[in-house]
Amino acid sequence: MFKYKNTILFVMVAVAFLILETLMIHPILKQIVTDDSLIISEEVGRDLISESIKNDLRNGKVSKNNIKLIHQSMRLQHLFTIRVFDRDGYIIYSSEKSEIGVLNTKDYFNDVVKKGKVYKKVAFNHDFTAEKRKMNIDATEIYVPIMDGNVFLGSFEVYRNIAEPLTSVKSAINNLDLLIHSIIFIIFIVSFLSERKANKLLSDSKGEYKKLIDNSPSAIFKFKMDKDGKFSIPFMSERVQSILGVPAEGVMEDANNVLKLIHPTYEQEFINGVLESARHQTKYDQDIKLTDDRYIRVTSMPVNYPDGSTMWDGFLIDVTEYKNIQKDKDLMQQQLVQSSKLADIGMLAAGVAHEINNPLAIAYGNLEIAELEITEDKYDKKRVLSGIKLSLDAINRIKDIVQELRLFAKIDRDNNRTIKLYKPVNNTLKLIRKAYENLGITLNTDMDKNIKIIGNNNKIQQVILNVLSNAKDAVKDSGKKTIDLNLYSLYNKGIIEIKDTGCGMSEETLNKVFEVFYTTKGQEGTGLGMGITLSIIKDMKGDIKIKSKENEGTVIKLEWPLKKAA
Repeated sequence: MFKYKNTILFVMVAVAFLILETLMIHPILKQIVTDDSLIISEEVGRDLISESIKNDLRNGKVSKNNIKLIHQSMRLQHLFTIRVFDRDGYIIYSSEKSEIGVLNTKDYFNDVVKKGKVYKKVAFNHDFTAEKRKMNIDATEIYVPIMDGNVFLGSFEVYRNIAEPLTSVKSAINNLDLLIHSIIFIIFIVSFLSERKANKLLSDSKGEYKKLIDNSPSAIFKFKMDKDGKFSIPFMSERVQSILGVPAEGVMEDANNVLKLIHPTYEQEFINGVLESARHQTKYDQDIKLTDDRYIRVTSMPVNYPDGSTMWDGFLIDVTEYKNIQKDKDLMQQQLVQSSKLADIGMLAAGVAHEINNPLAIAYGNLEIAELEITEDKYDKKRVLSGIKLSLDAINRIKDIVQELRLFAKIDRDNNRTIKLYKPVNNTLKLIRKAYENLGITLNTDMDKNIKIIGNNNKIQQVILNVLSNAKDAVKDSGKKTIDLNLYSLYNKGIIEIKDTGCGMSEETLNKVFEVFYTTKGQEGTGLGMGITLSIIKDMKGDIKIKSKENEGTVIKLEWPLKKAA
């Protein structure tokens, strides 16, 4: 029944309108007709008042001329009776001659009419007139006093037939009723059919909606936290059983049937995430580990209510397979990064060998001299000690170079350390500067030593080495072999800008530069460098921007958010 509530509401309104029409509109229209008739009758009576009729009243007889005027008014205004009363209440003229000479002794005549006031009455068929005559038609009755100043001379009594106008009104009302009833019936049919169609569409859409929810790979839910922090689940789709192994009814009966499946190590993280989402009205989006070592992803949006409760609408989905794939991907990426590092170390070998040879030659030379002098017993203790010190400094330099190489090759996954950008940049420059100088490349630097970010020294060092290596290859055949490296901060970002005067890149190369295994170096390139560079930068919430044009060089900006002040 309540499926058609709009139609039922319409019927109720229609019935109320019909009742209103019967109780108010019909009587109002009837009243308008009678009021109009009374006004006309009064106007007729007043129009007949003249000096001539006043003289007739003084003489006690209505003249033929005035009788003629009375008959004329009766024809024009649908009057069926006019009587003329003298000052004492006797009828001195009536359109019904048998009434002449009858005395009106009624109170209304003596108390109202004789005092110069109009007296009105409506007498419908079978009602009684003011004189207690029974009517056989609908009529209005009005007494219009005839005054000479303040002196009452007599009165006109005018009867007007209102049967015809009332019949016309009734006919109009009947026609209106028929029209209204027809319109109401048509609207009712249209409303009923429309609502039936709408209900069918709604029923179909509900079925489709339920099918969509039940067939979704995600479980749709409503999750509630009341003002006291108590959790409940007002709604959960059937899909939850295939994901968590718990029927939807059981979940809605007791939220603990789901909450107890959360791995102990994730319980506090879940609660903190829920409270944070409620407090700041932000999306709750977390991967949660279950007690059976599977993972689900929960995504929902909160709405706070005036009673202090919060409701989340969202979905959960099993992401165990995705997590496993992600682990394999991360492992593969780490292996690619490490492979790239080893390739970079191979590239650095010549430069590092030169860096080691110089201090090695110093140490070897000083130790050889010291050995010769001591053997021949011709040594100067002070000079020998000085040589030994120079040898130790050279050996320490070799140790530092080896340590930097070892750190560079080390696997380090921690991206959340506070670091000064200057340090990984400077360490990289120490490793490559000599090799670049040997190739005739000028390496200009301008660095702010105090810029701090959250990241990983080794990974940033690898990024810089990859970019500088590409810059080196780009300028090696150029007339002017220059690489500029600037380190600065701008708009809350730490920026390393590397600019070269090399061959630049085509638009096609720019579009593919981050694709893994894409290289323009032929057999010499691995195609790993820039792809790994982008991955490392994104892992540390950074960004890389490249601007390049063929034969005009390349500018690369590496950007990371500055560490926020404590």
